[in-house]
Amino acid sequence: MRIGLLVVLLGMLAVPALAETPEDRATFGDCLSRDVATALTACTRLIESKPSEPAVLARALYYRGSAYDSKGDYPSAITDFTESIRVKPQALGYGGRAFARMHDNDFKNAIADFDEAIKISPQDAAVYQWRGFSYLSMGDNIHALADFDVSLRIDPDNVEAYGLRGQAHEAVKDYKAALADYSVVIARMPDWAVARDSRALLLIKLGNFDGAIDDADAALHSDPNNMKAIAIRGIAFRNKRDFKRAVDDLTAAARLQPDVAALYLERGIAYRMMGDREHAIGDFKTALRLAPDEPADARAQLKAMGVSDQENPAGSGK
Repeated sequence: MRIGLLVVLLGMLAVPALAETPEDRATFGDCLSRDVATALTACTRLIESKPSEPAVLARALYYRGSAYDSKGDYPSAITDFTESIRVKPQALGYGGRAFARMHDNDFKNAIADFDEAIKISPQDAAVYQWRGFSYLSMGDNIHALADFDVSLRIDPDNVEAYGLRGQAHEAVKDYKAALADYSVVIARMPDWAVARDSRALLLIKLGNFDGAIDDADAALHSDPNNMKAIAIRGIAFRNKRDFKRAVDDLTAAARLQPDVAALYLERGIAYRMMGDREHAIGDFKTALRLAPDEPADARAQLKAMGVSDQENPAGSGK
């Protein structure tokens, strides 16, 4: 399961924002600020004033928890969300705590909190979406798919949920359904480069290398420095046996992010396929140096070439 790619597809995860009414703004003021330091100070002041209405205190705790979550202080966020739930049990508090736990990679407890939020608010599409994401992150693709289906029944316009469901379909090797979901995302948001990247990767799996190149080109039109799109296009060119353009793209990607081991592995394979043993060995050695604990793809390539991964390569690979 490529959770890293999944997170890239979705962008930064965040606690869902509440609709702010003029009354909210009057009551909570700077507690609603997007500036984390300002929000923390204002929310703390409001909490310490001990508001008489439980709903006001619960929301102030929720907003401060959200601010802590935004700055990556997940223990403090969870503490505030837990207190918000104690003061006034609401889907809001359970959802906030679920997000903090999800951000902290505690997907099991995040699911438990989403369960409670669903009991209180069973028609909230976002809760099913993010519980599905948590299931997906744990490799439970069947429950993930079921949650994404429910989320999309409630809110058919939820583009993120289509992208997530595409990942789940891809994980269970239902590539036709995954392609359909990614295509919905792109039809509705054609300039979303990361969705293009995901579909391009899938098209490579399906052997549609020209389609993958088209998607990578579209992604690069939106962002010429999209390293993933450049690398994906290079891999597609390699599969078309256009080795020069493959090496050019993978070299350009490595210039943008020189510490990504997979780029040297993929370029090394291109060099090996074109008969450039020296540069292939250099790239496989570089991949091993950058990520010695990664799966042994580079080591296997070297072994197939009759080279020990302990030997010094003839070339640097860079």
